[in-house]
Amino acid sequence: MLFKCNFACGEFCQFPTLANVSKEVKILEDDVHLYCQHLEMLQEDFLRRFHDILSLVIPNWVLDPFIVNPLNVDIHLQEELIDLQSNEEIKPRMARGYEYF
Repeated sequence: MLFKCNFACGEFCQFPTLANVSKEVKILEDDVHLYCQHLEMLQEDFLRRFHDILSLVIPNWVLDPFIVNPLNVDIHLQEELIDLQSNEEIKPRMARGYEYF
């Protein structure tokens, strides 16, 4: 975990308020250790709560429906995929990437 490693080394740039405070007051090692433990617990909690989302596999045809052959998807999705691939309004938007869609 990047934030925890940086924090343990005394790099507080991901925590701007603490970074400002650390310029005026020395942050004690015990406090740094305690905060690192808290960050670790937060990560474990996050992984436990969102394990289903984190393990989700997004098919390529969802990310870019124009690169997939409709024969390579489930039969109940083939017609919808062909409709998407034939839509002339969507093509330019998807050409910039799914983030812009």
